[in-house]
Amino acid sequence: MDEYSFNRLDEETYHCLQELYLKSFGLKETISFIRNKYDTAYTGVKNIGYTAFDQKGTPSAYYGVFPMILTAEGEDILVAQSGDTMTAPDHRGKGLFIKLAQRAYQLAWELDVKVVFGFPNENSFPGFKKKLNWEFHDFMQRFTITNPALPLCEISSTSKILSRLYQSYAKLILKRFKITLTEKDTDEFKDPKSIACIKKDIHFFNYKLSNPKNFLIRINGFSLLIKTDPHLLIGAVNYFEADRVPDFLSTIRKLALMLGCKKSQITISRNLWLYEYLTPFHKPEDSLPIGFLQPVRTVPVEQIAFTLADYDTF
Repeated sequence: MDEYSFNRLDEETYHCLQELYLKSFGLKETISFIRNKYDTAYTGVKNIGYTAFDQKGTPSAYYGVFPMILTAEGEDILVAQSGDTMTAPDHRGKGLFIKLAQRAYQLAWELDVKVVFGFPNENSFPGFKKKLNWEFHDFMQRFTITNPALPLCEISSTSKILSRLYQSYAKLILKRFKITLTEKDTDEFKDPKSIACIKKDIHFFNYKLSNPKNFLIRINGFSLLIKTDPHLLIGAVNYFEADRVPDFLSTIRKLALMLGCKKSQITISRNLWLYEYLTPFHKPEDSLPIGFLQPVRTVPVEQIAFTLADYDTF
C-alpha cells in the first residue's frame, strides 16, 4: 500500500491548506483568505494543485500553481505561477514536493496552460532546477528607497494586533487617493513597450484587491497598486514618460512618509520599461530568480516583463 494518496485541490479541501499553512509556516490563515487567493476563475481555470495525505488521511503536503493571463504580442495566453509549496515538518525528505509538482504540471498542461513560471526562494531553487528541470534566465531587481519616516509600517509587521491597527491607519490615510475600479483606470497600467507581460485588466485588479492589505490609488498623477507590509511595496505603476521619474520618486517618498514606512521597494524585471527609468537614480539588487517550465516552446519567456504585483504573495 502506498504511503501517501494524492488528491486534486477543491473548495471542500481548502481547510487542508489551512492546516498546512499552520504546520509548515506557523501561519493562521483564514478560509476566507484561502478562498480569495485560490479564486482564479477570472482566468477560466482554478485549483490547479494536489494535496498529499498520509495513511491516516492527514494532509501532509501541497503544491499547486495559480492560473494567470499573459499578453504576448497582442495575444492572451493562459499561464500559471508556481505557489504555495508546503510540507508538514514530519513529512519532509520523502519526495512529496516532486511528486506533487509533477501531478500539478500534468494537470496544467491538460488544461491548456502554456507556461509555468515562478520566483523560488533559496530553499526551493535546487528542487526546481535540478529535479523539475526549470530554466532560469535572470533575477528580479529590487530598488529600495529609504527615508526618515517613523517606521510604523515595519514595526506593525512584527505583531498581528499591531498589523490590524496599522492597516486601519493606512486605509484611513489612503482613502482620499483610492481609485474606483473601472476599465478606464486599469487601462493606465497597460505596458506599451513590453513584448510580453501579465495582463493587468479589471479582472486582475479585482483579484489582487481581495487582499485587504492591497490598495489601488492615484497620487500626483501616478496610479499605483501598493501593499503596506512589511514596507511600502509598489506592485504596479501606470506607464509614464521618462522625464517624470524625479516626480515619481518624490511621490513615493511622500507616500512613504504619510504611511510611516521607512523603506519603499519597487521589484521588477530588467525588461520592464520602469527598470531603464530607475537605474540612473538608484542601484538595484538581485531579488528572487525568475524561472520557467514549458512543455513546448510557444512563449518567449525571456521577454516577459514582471512586476511585484505578479507574485502570488502580493
